[in-house]
Amino acid sequence: AVVARQMGKPCIVGCDRLSINMEKQVALFGDIELKKGDPITIDGARGLVMKGILELQAPEFSGDFKRLIDLA
Repeated sequence: AVVARQMGKPCIVGCDRLSINMEKQVALFGDIELKKGDPITIDGARGLVMKGILELQAPEFSGDFKRLIDLA
């Protein structure tokens, strides 16, 4: 995960509900089935994998972090 983040790639580790069937080329997340080539969205900051392509949101800065970014 650390190497992926350094490369600018999101990474999810410890996905205990994932089951992969290599013969059928499907992945199961509980009762959600994904076929090879189905689009997914990964939120590496919160550890979420979502089916489909979600719209990106601009980050919001507040509090001490906003003050630090404003100084930079």
